Amino acid sequence: MSVGDHPDFDRVYRAHVGLVWRCLRRAGVPDSMLEDATQEVFLVHHRRSDVPTQSVAAWLVGITRKVASNVRRGEQRFLRRIASQRAEPGPEQNDDPEDRLRRSQALTLVEAFLITLTPALREVFELIEIEGLKQREVAELLGLSINTVGSRLRVGRVQFEDYVRRLDAPEVAHG
Repeated sequence: MSVGDHPDFDRVYRAHVGLVWRCLRRAGVPDSMLEDATQEVFLVHHRRSDVPTQSVAAWLVGITRKVASNVRRGEQRFLRRIASQRAEPGPEQNDDPEDRLRRSQALTLVEAFLITLTPALREVFELIEIEGLKQREVAELLGLSINTVGSRLRVGRVQFEDYVRRLDAPEVAHG
């Protein structure tokens, strides 16, 4: 039986490929290596016989972080070819140009905000607010207390609100 013939693998892959792809991308994996790195995450998932003690999403994010780290250090031997740049996979694409523009603008705003956060805040904010993991999952995944995760999340949310508020503030005319 091949990997693709396993119904649980197929279900997990379909449910989480977008999460893995986005996490790899935000972790600094070059676009040309995203496809191979995503494949490696799911191969590790398939090879591992142990059952995750956390949610599958959190477990995959943990694998993703390790794969991304290996790619960034240039120690990946499993990357034998460079994939051509491809559009980020996601839910069904809407062909409405206005919707695409709004999504693109929102993505640009969020990416610009994320750059302003410290790595510790950014990691918690992304995993909870963008990827939808639960605080308990993130605490376990990052080896932090639930209180530390909650505190970082609150700080990240306040900073995001301030960031958006500053963008909405009318510019003061200099005269």
